[in-house]
Amino acid sequence: ERPCPGVEYCRLDASLPALPQVFSYLYDRKLQSLLVEGGSQTLQSFLDAGCWDEIFVEHAAVCLGDGVPSPVLPAGLHREFLRRGGVVVSHYFRH
Repeated sequence: ERPCPGVEYCRLDASLPALPQVFSYLYDRKLQSLLVEGGSQTLQSFLDAGCWDEIFVEHAAVCLGDGVPSPVLPAGLHREFLRRGGVVVSHYFRH
């Protein structure tokens, strides 16, 4: 299978914690920015490790009911509301 142009894949050792491997891979390539779009467990792992600068949360117009809980955000964050293309977005960042 041919990867998409401009896309790099990073093979991780499943027996080791993922975040240090990802950060080492990025550091070796002199990459200083990472956009994480993932499920609750992936996002929570970055939050728990304190490895984030900004959080954007899109608010849906419908309530989906029961499901997987959202990640738990740290206390004391500054929040501003943005509107992007008719969608309300909460932008969280540290003071």
